[in-house]
Amino acid sequence: MDLTDKHLDMLWEMAEIHFQCFEKFYKEYDISYKSVLELNHQKMVDIASGCPDCDEEMLSFIFESIIKDYKDMLARKLPRG
Repeated sequence: MDLTDKHLDMLWEMAEIHFQCFEKFYKEYDISYKSVLELNHQKMVDIASGCPDCDEEMLSFIFESIIKDYKDMLARKLPRG
């Protein structure tokens, strides 16, 4: 299943939040936004291809769950030390 326009919008949101997580918690990795975008695109494609019985709605639910996890991670405080 190809990613829909809705899924591509979710990809942009997912990558933006995930990149912010890297910037906040893992600055030492010096990862580029492009790399985070590619990583998340591949993750979404792998999920879609690994779930042939999933329809667009189910995939949207899975992707929203990932976005929520990234948002939760971003909301955490930096560890002291």
